[in-house]
Amino acid sequence: MLGHLLLKLLRLLKALRDSAQERRALQSLASMTAQLALGVIFVFAGASKLGAPRPLARALISVAMAPASYQMPAVHVSRAIGLLEVVVAFLLLSGTAPTAGLLGIIVFGIGIAVVASAALARGVSVACGCFGSPSGRPLGVRQLLTGLVLAVVASLVVVDLPGRAATNDAGLLAAACVLALSLVLVRHRSAILRPIRQHFRPFSTE
Repeated sequence: MLGHLLLKLLRLLKALRDSAQERRALQSLASMTAQLALGVIFVFAGASKLGAPRPLARALISVAMAPASYQMPAVHVSRAIGLLEVVVAFLLLSGTAPTAGLLGIIVFGIGIAVVASAALARGVSVACGCFGSPSGRPLGVRQLLTGLVLAVVASLVVVDLPGRAATNDAGLLAAACVLALSLVLVRHRSAILRPIRQHFRPFSTE
């Protein structure tokens, strides 16, 4: 009888251990997926701002209620933000400094929420320019919630990083870059193809 009880106890402990391992594996998978998604979003957003900085510059000027003479400085700020977003994504995905990358995303998320809150408080209606589009959704509740979600998700991944098994950071970075580049090409295909079309425009027949 005692041996039977011990056997059942051992089986129960093994089941609990397997369950804990499975739960941990699922948690790591969710964390890696979130890390990849954050990386793709920030590579896409950063590359879009580097290629089309004016929409974000316009949004910053509108929210700050600055005069139009600040257009060029705002463009430089927009490009700098785009570059920082790409750097943050690289740190996150390459394994160079994932914690620093996640902390950068938290800062960006809070910044987005602050700018959106300022736009709501001042009654400003202007496209956010987050992905280089001049006709995107105006700054508002959606951007406020997006910023908070980015900050919360990045915080959760930071907490999970120390206990997570090592991952193929090179593969993660390559996958994120391919996905983000594909999004950039699709989103800005008209601007990218315009000079090519002009160069290869067929000769008009007389």
